[in-house]
Amino acid sequence: MIAEIFEQNFQKPAEIFWQAPGRVNLIGEHTDYNQGFVLPMAIEKRTVVAIGRNERSIHRIYSANTEELIEHPAPIGNLEISGWARYPLGVLKLLEISDQGLDIAISSDVPIGGGLSSSAALECSVGAGVNKLLELDNEKLELAKICQRAENEVVGAPTGNMDQIASLFGKADNAVFIDCRSEEIQLVDLGFEKAGLEIVVIDTRTSHKLDDGDYGNRRDECYSAADKLGIHSLRDLNEQHLEGVQSQLTATEFKRARHIVTENQRVLKAVQAVREQEYFTFGKLMTESHSSMRDDFEISTAELDQAVEASLQSGALGARMTGGGFGGSGIALIESQNIPQLTDSVLEAFKQRGFKTPEIFAVKPSCGAREIKGTN
Repeated sequence: MIAEIFEQNFQKPAEIFWQAPGRVNLIGEHTDYNQGFVLPMAIEKRTVVAIGRNERSIHRIYSANTEELIEHPAPIGNLEISGWARYPLGVLKLLEISDQGLDIAISSDVPIGGGLSSSAALECSVGAGVNKLLELDNEKLELAKICQRAENEVVGAPTGNMDQIASLFGKADNAVFIDCRSEEIQLVDLGFEKAGLEIVVIDTRTSHKLDDGDYGNRRDECYSAADKLGIHSLRDLNEQHLEGVQSQLTATEFKRARHIVTENQRVLKAVQAVREQEYFTFGKLMTESHSSMRDDFEISTAELDQAVEASLQSGALGARMTGGGFGGSGIALIESQNIPQLTDSVLEAFKQRGFKTPEIFAVKPSCGAREIKGTN
């Protein structure tokens, strides 16, 4: 229990308890920082925090996952610290808390490096909890931007705003449809349970880090393509224009642009398919998305490709990698009754190829960040 963890480490009761979920991105990968469209959903795996004020100008943060206690002076200037603590400290820095020291205990069951946005769950649970405790009055979208900036500017991961918005705005049984240019947010009723469908996550246990070079390289390639074409972002390019601009780009830039343009269209089609309960169409779009990420954006791995292939062979309506790529998780949309068959198929395929044994579990679209009781 997070209340007990807090008391054991700080010898007093916490003042507030908060939770924020990880997310599964159903479709729309790397489109967020290109001002495109995305369709994530919050999941029931979450980060929980207990927070209290202390009498010192020091932030003390304890992680039950690593069993580490980190201390840092308040207010936060330069952050010399590395590792997981940069995420919550980055949020505290950008919330512009003065010299009020905070004690924070953290526990999470979101897989680290699994492509399910454990970082956003951590940022948003701390950010939303501190926002409430100190009565900072930031609205949810402003909190999402602060948490994104913490990841971009403090941690150094050049991500878009999808993960934080999904973690803060999620709703049970819904996906969060985001226009990353206008920041318009719409909840979309998925209807999976009524249709007898579930999303299954296949965590390949090949960890990815978004603050290394590969993710940033993809972002730079997209920005370079947009710059050469004289447009603000690849959001301004459509499929009809693609072939006509090929000569203006390098072969790599053209492939990156083609993925973003076609992925944006797939998201829009996927939203329409879900609203019309056309789940086979939705699944087909998921699979097409994976092919584009594998071939044009080149962010898949042998393990992710195998997870998708085995899922489809087991009767999944669609499957794709989810998250930033270079490892992490795949997802499959499948009838509930076929999950055991999918599990067996994926485990056997991974065993035959000598891959690590994956973690396989179903997830449901769940609520976003919210205050909880310490017994949760």
